Amino acid sequence: MPLTEPEYFRRQFAGAGGAHVAFSDLDRDGKIEVLVLAGASGETALYCLESDGSLRFRHSAATAVRYGSESFGPPWETVAAFPAASGTGLWVVSRNTFFPSVVQRLTAQGRDAGGYWASGHVTALLETTLGGRRVLLVGGTHNEDFTAALSAIDADAPSGRAPADSPKYVCDTCPPTPPLAYLTFPRPELGRIPGTRPSIEEIRRTAGGIMLRVWYPASPSGQHPQPGCPGGAAWYRLDERLQVASADFVDGYSSCHALLQAQGKLDHPFGEPDLAELLEVRRWPLTSGRSASRLGS
Repeated sequence: MPLTEPEYFRRQFAGAGGAHVAFSDLDRDGKIEVLVLAGASGETALYCLESDGSLRFRHSAATAVRYGSESFGPPWETVAAFPAASGTGLWVVSRNTFFPSVVQRLTAQGRDAGGYWASGHVTALLETTLGGRRVLLVGGTHNEDFTAALSAIDADAPSGRAPADSPKYVCDTCPPTPPLAYLTFPRPELGRIPGTRPSIEEIRRTAGGIMLRVWYPASPSGQHPQPGCPGGAAWYRLDERLQVASADFVDGYSSCHALLQAQGKLDHPFGEPDLAELLEVRRWPLTSGRSASRLGS
């Protein structure tokens, strides 16, 4: 499910005068806590209130990090918070305006229990079990080449940073722990429209495996969508080791492709070459010559 504003909060939170509110029993003691995201644009913080309305904690990512020659934050914008599926506590997502993002696990009392730094906005999360191990799947965008990206990290001890080819997109001051797996997904023709950023907008666990929905907007952020062509999507099905089992375009991708072809922006009809391109998923190495997946190890 999308985590970024406003889609995530429209589904998960009730708006209240500019704040976003959710209710949860974070410490599994039978009492309901209140989670509130509030603040000015770019400086949103998380407030956790006791059932009697008193403040339990306030959280705002306070770390400054360096990617290559650039430093980022604070302030950070806290964009999502929801209970951890295993144990107590919660997951919190914070971001810089464009880059980067951090996914932190907090205890039920608001203490930092570890975090993972992504090289772009985080747009979907799923806590699940793969190969007998509790993992958090982190979906979003890999800003180095604006591909959709998926990380698998240890849900019980989150740490580390996303990989990249260029040092400009690697966090120098973050823990160097690599993710358990890291995949970047190809940019088909809609995904290569200048100014657009494909992202993973949904992650599901099904009987057939892990399902990912990758969204390809047809217009740059901030511009009105082209009539009849807001964009399109692809569904990926991954197995327990996050290997691609199948992929297909959905949600108007082929009709949008046809419209752009009619406008002379594409030079061929939608067909098998487009589908074949979906399978060109990059599975990142941890070190030279080594597979990126440590799931089940």
